[in-house]
Amino acid sequence: MAVHQLVAGARLGDAITNEALALARIFREWSPQASIFCPSKTLDPKLHAKVMPAETFDQIADPAKDTIILHLSIGSSIHELYRNWSGARVILYHNITPPGWFSAVAPATAQLLRSGLEEVRQLAGTAHRVWADSRFNANELEALGYGPVEVLPLVIPLDHLELPPAPHIRAVADGSRANLLFVGRGAPNKRFEDLIRIQAALERMEFPTRLLLVGSFGGTELYASLLQGMAKELGLRHCHFEGPRPQAELNAYYTAADLFLCMSEHEGFCAPLIEAMVFDLPIVAFDACAVPETLAGSGVLVKEKDNPWLIAEMIRELQENPTLNQAVRDRQRRRLSEYQKRDLTAELNALLGDLPH
Repeated sequence: MAVHQLVAGARLGDAITNEALALARIFREWSPQASIFCPSKTLDPKLHAKVMPAETFDQIADPAKDTIILHLSIGSSIHELYRNWSGARVILYHNITPPGWFSAVAPATAQLLRSGLEEVRQLAGTAHRVWADSRFNANELEALGYGPVEVLPLVIPLDHLELPPAPHIRAVADGSRANLLFVGRGAPNKRFEDLIRIQAALERMEFPTRLLLVGSFGGTELYASLLQGMAKELGLRHCHFEGPRPQAELNAYYTAADLFLCMSEHEGFCAPLIEAMVFDLPIVAFDACAVPETLAGSGVLVKEKDNPWLIAEMIRELQENPTLNQAVRDRQRRRLSEYQKRDLTAELNALLGDLPH
């Protein structure tokens, strides 16, 4: 009896892929046949040893005894395998960003998200178990008629953060400026423009900071162009669009940073918040969606952000007041400790209940 997972896409560094790989290690302890399946066109060739093409699903999975978990995050052809499966079925929901965020800058993405949301509605009532990786996401499904939804907080493997940081990136830690870091894909809901306005306020205050924006704008190039134009119009001298980076370089940015700044207005969990805690960075984040749930009483939550000067003043206070800085980091360390103490095997056993595995 094996537990198989279905994902819409599999690529290195992707949060859902990382979670599926972590879960697969446990499922393979229960049955060596446990596999992850992904459509070939969205399967990174570097993961071929760990993720199977969806075309092989019928050759491996047995509905008479196996269970499948669909990682539901966007419209995908993988949903057809789920619909046609006659065995035990589980949905694990990762949230779908409201398409309105992308309508102006990436209409094709907006359409894909609309299709994904429609598929989420259509899949209500089809699973034996329904999970979400935050209570925020669970509430969304329950509002769509899914009935009671249980929470399996996003599984974030942290061992990759132990990879030695790339030395050439650490050069930004020259001591001349406090490095403010944000890590995330170049999506409009991440509100990069708010980060830029805060950096503009800090530069006008003549408080020495450097804004480092790490993440891919693939598919949202128009948004990137608008942001770069905004930074230029504001006359920013220390706002850097660093693009996507491999893990060793990403670890170097975390190592070089002095504070993690997140003004995102839509997050289903926000894994970089946990990663920032691993690197002991004080966090300033906007109070939206699942962010307060992920922080769980740690970090500094911003309730209003209409005035970037107020947030800039808060950042300056955090940097200049060692007692406050230490208190924020102490709370984050306690939150991280709680997260790391999870007994994932026990969680999965409890959530799967009497389903075969």
